[in-house]
Amino acid sequence: MEKLCCFPRWFYLGLVAILVLTIAQSCRVDYDRLKGVKGKAELIVSVKIQPAAYQFSPDMSKVIFAFNENGRGKRGFINLEGSKRRIELFTACECGVQGIRWLDDTFFVTDGRCHKCNLLVDSRDLTTTRLSGEFVTAPIKDELIAQWKETDPLYYIPSFGGKSAWFLIPNKTAPYYYSLSLRKYDREALLAELGDVPIVVERPMPPRKILSPDGAMYVYTGMTGEPVKVYSADGEVLAEAGPVHSRGSAWALGWASDGRGVYLSVSYPRFPNEAKPLFLLHLPEK
Repeated sequence: MEKLCCFPRWFYLGLVAILVLTIAQSCRVDYDRLKGVKGKAELIVSVKIQPAAYQFSPDMSKVIFAFNENGRGKRGFINLEGSKRRIELFTACECGVQGIRWLDDTFFVTDGRCHKCNLLVDSRDLTTTRLSGEFVTAPIKDELIAQWKETDPLYYIPSFGGKSAWFLIPNKTAPYYYSLSLRKYDREALLAELGDVPIVVERPMPPRKILSPDGAMYVYTGMTGEPVKVYSADGEVLAEAGPVHSRGSAWALGWASDGRGVYLSVSYPRFPNEAKPLFLLHLPEK
């Protein structure tokens, strides 16, 4: 039998040294920056607080998100308009928030782990009003349906916070909700009878291609390791930025409210709980 060839000891020591150096370099990577930037990249939320679950207002002027502080889950809020973008701690609820839905550019509603954390929140100053509510089961009384038909505004929030769907009357002084314990067929029939009721859903993951508000540009999200790029209508790359590591995934979340930049987050496999820093990629000045 032919004897297997063995490499010298220095060969294995060299492999170990390369591995240690690679790990050390990985640990020194600054995940609060972007690579290959064309334009200007501004860090909005650092990966150091393990941010996740960004929820922007419809006009992209405000954002609320989850983050970690000393091992405890918290909610942060940022008014993105203006030059000073500081994180405000959303502390209105002690028992925790399970779900958040923006009703419009100013107000959002929370579904708490306890009833006292069901809140209507004014994002201009984060003042809160506690929601009152009741459970509704089939068959629904005709008088209640008639009341809903006359109510404006009335919002429908499907599967809010992992619980029953809601009808919400966001009266600023006495907001009220109805938690619907109904089968899917009954809910759909009720919505059809009520007519044009706004349906408030969680903001979905944005598509890879997003047009600018004026339609003159678009931003495109590439594959893992590739940059996010902003293109003109004729295909010129106006701005771009990518993850600092080849295994990172940058994703465009939407256009800034003034249309002069794009918000993007980056995820990396090494971080727990899908922690994602948030950036604003500014377009170059004309």
